[in-house]
Amino acid sequence: LVKHLTKLGFYIAPTEIVLEKNFQYVCGLEKEIFLTAQYVPMAPLLKAFLALPGIWEVILANMSASEDLKRTGGIMKSFLDGKLWKDTKEKFRHKDGVLLPLMHYYDDFETVNPLGSRTKLHKIGGNYTVILGLPPRFNALLENLLLSLLFNASDRSQFGNKACCVTLIGQYKSLAVDGIIVRGHRVFPMLLLC
Repeated sequence: LVKHLTKLGFYIAPTEIVLEKNFQYVCGLEKEIFLTAQYVPMAPLLKAFLALPGIWEVILANMSASEDLKRTGGIMKSFLDGKLWKDTKEKFRHKDGVLLPLMHYYDDFETVNPLGSRTKLHKIGGNYTVILGLPPRFNALLENLLLSLLFNASDRSQFGNKACCVTLIGQYKSLAVDGIIVRGHRVFPMLLLC
């Protein structure tokens, strides 16, 4: 099933990232332990999401509609109506393509504990990407939160944000510089909110 979904572009396999290599003694023998994170490559993830039927058209229509505040009576309805987005578009007006604003979202959650997160033994740090070009009513829907990175929350406490997110940060930078091709359009996804 995974191979079939991958061929169709609907399944993006995660990649394991080694955060730290430690040694642990088990039954008197030294054993090598790898502390890892699971990362979903951003370029194929965004390409697959934007290629879903109707998504690209909805984003383009929403982004062009937000450019006219006069039509909404001067009321800001989304990130696209704000100063940061206007300044970003002006700064990168030389780019030949569509700028696509992204937001990074982080949240801890705990598995295997239905009664509450008191033990923190199985706490996982979830990192998600939200496409701010979607209309606001779609941004909070679970199916539009793109999972990008998972790691043990205690690893983040021990090694810090930079060590856990260095691969993800590199991907965000690469997307902003190189862009991706979506339905014949060059798209530059840019991380603007965390």
